[in-house]
Formats: sequence, C-alpha cells, structure tokens
Amino acid sequence: MASKLLKGSWKDFAKATSRIPNTFTFPKGFKVSGTIVGVKPRNTTKLDLALIASQTPCSAAAVVTKTKFHAAPITFSRKLLESNSSNIRGVIINSGNANAVTGPGGLADATAMSQAADQCLGAKDATLVMSTGVIGQRLPIKKILDGVPAAHEALGDSDMHWLEAPA
Repeated sequence: MASKLLKGSWKDFAKATSRIPNTFTFPKGFKVSGTIVGVKPRNTTKLDLALIASQTPCSAAAVVTKTKFHAAPITFSRKLLESNSSNIRGVIINSGNANAVTGPGGLADATAMSQAADQCLGAKDATLVMSTGVIGQRLPIKKILDGVPAAHEALGDSDMHWLEAPA
C-alpha cells in the first residue's frame, strides 16, 4: 500500500491520509493498560497482556462464532455472560497464544485469568477473557497470572493509555 502511495503524487498521498482520524474519543468510565509478560518465549518488547476495567459494573454482550468448537476464552466468557451480563467489571486479553484446542486445561487457564483480574478489581465473576495467537498450545499461565497485578497497577484513562494499549 505504501509503495503504491509513494508512486503517486503528493496530492494523492494527502488525499489518502486525510481519511485517517487525527482526533480520538475514548470511552469514559473505563481504564486500560498494557504490559509485557512474554506469552511468546522470545517476546521482551511487545505488549502482550491488556486489561480493560470499568470503573463501575456495566452490561456486556458478545457475538461469537457459530462453529461447534470454541476456544476456551469464548467458552468461559459466553458462560459468564449468560449468568452475569449486567455486572461486568473487566476484560483481560492476551496476545501470542489463542488458548484454542487446549481442552479442559485451557478452560482452567481462562478461568484463572478471569479470577486474577477479578481479585485486582475487587470483583467476583466479572471479568471476560480474550486470547489471540497460536492455536493448540497451552498458555504460559504463570507468566500471565504474575503479570495481572502489574496490568492492574498500570491502568489509566488518558489518551496515551488507550493509544499504547496492545492492539
């Protein structure tokens, strides 16, 4: 894409970049953080654990795949939403490992992530879990659980917190 833009005129470049927003509005009443826990063994520089926290309990909903096989975070979060969709306090998200096709151990890992975030948020059964990345490998759950308090400590609601959170 960039090479095509560079082949055009500066006028074309200006027109293309004019569609990119230069101001943002972030959700009020929520805080976010990103930390490095090393979900992938060689990762020492990329944020791979995010925590989003509502300052008050809030309602949540999800649209999930219709396939018969759901990753552990989807199974966990769907069940939590069925029982507690109006009292959600947080979402904990890891990248680098999807926690998919991991059996009962993967579900236990998703549960542990939620409980660790709940403990930091002073809540119970109130944190959804999301994971993205490699399929078929168990999470390095100790690294993630050890990183949850740091993610909680780093929560903030400034524009920079939102812009720097893992994408």
